[in-house]
Amino acid sequence: MDLGISRVILGTAAVENMTLLERLLSVYGNDKIVVSIDAKEGRVATRGWEVISEINSLDLCKKLQSMGVKTIVYTDISKDGMLQGPNF
Repeated sequence: MDLGISRVILGTAAVENMTLLERLLSVYGNDKIVVSIDAKEGRVATRGWEVISEINSLDLCKKLQSMGVKTIVYTDISKDGMLQGPNF
């Protein structure tokens, strides 16, 4: 942030290390820290979509909100990049 970066987006790091996320939120504020959630069939995927966890993606969103996360980027990876349109 000292270099002028506006925001940082965390994915796997936020899911696997909530302590780090809490620390970053307290140091930089919720306007600077964004969490990206990749999900497949309602479960959180991490490590470049290689690991599908047992974590419910919407439950994680609620937890992040309660921690003070203001912005979440949510990607349904079952459709992303498949040129099939959004997964309604």
